Order: sequence, then structure tokens, then C-alpha cells
Amino acid sequence: MIRLTTQTDPPDATHWSCRSMARAVGTTHSFVNTVWRSAGLKPHLWRTFKVSTDPRFEEKLQDVVGLYLDPPDNAVVFSFDEKGSV
Repeated sequence: MIRLTTQTDPPDATHWSCRSMARAVGTTHSFVNTVWRSAGLKPHLWRTFKVSTDPRFEEKLQDVVGLYLDPPDNAVVFSFDEKGSV
């Protein structure tokens, strides 16, 4: 289970879930969760930076970085992520 988690991707998904791994190895999702927790595995967390597919990403990135590097006088810069859980 650990080898599958760390060295393979599930069919039709970007990462293993407890339930997809449980189906693949023939056990319960709670057992998969126990094994992953004991091994410190969190397949839902990416270890690499994901670049946006937004066609205007570069333009927006330059605007945001510009605000941080050279903010206007008396400015307050807020940053919001489109994901509610972040």
C-alpha cells in the first residue's frame, strides 16, 4: 500500500484517496487511513508548485509581485486565494 501510494498514480485521478486505495488493495478506507497516518503520508497534499492554467497568469503574477516589491505609498495589500479552505 505504501509503495502504491508513493510510486504510482491511480487510474483517472491525480492522487490516491483512502477509498480508491482501499478498492485497489481490497481493504477498508479506515485501514488505509491508519496506515497512511502511521507512515506520515498525505497523498492529497502536493509536494510541488502547481502553475495556474489561466491564460492571463503571467500578467496577474507580475501585478501581484509588483505590489509586494514596490507597494504604493499608504497602501494596504490584501491577498485572497480562490479556494475557501486556504
